[in-house]
Amino acid sequence: MSTAGSGRGLTPEDGVRRRSSTFSQYSFGEAQQDFQEEILDPGPNPQREPRTWKSWLPIMFASVPPIAGLFFKNGTAFFSDLILLILATIFLHWSITAPW
Repeated sequence: MSTAGSGRGLTPEDGVRRRSSTFSQYSFGEAQQDFQEEILDPGPNPQREPRTWKSWLPIMFASVPPIAGLFFKNGTAFFSDLILLILATIFLHWSITAPW
């Protein structure tokens, strides 16, 4: 074994194992699997849950005001305000009923 005073650092030949890092082999394997499933082959997966109406809400919030603006006079402003009022109502309801 070498010591710190000998001027030579520890090498793998010394038989001393390095301290484990914060990334485990499991996290690397999981990242590799996610990369393969989501980026390289993003096709349909039968194990995925079907989409619910909640998954379509962001698309609806983004598309309803412009579409309403095409059909109604000042429809964009009205539906934007309506969506903001609904979201504010939901937030206030959650903040009152949720335990602190």
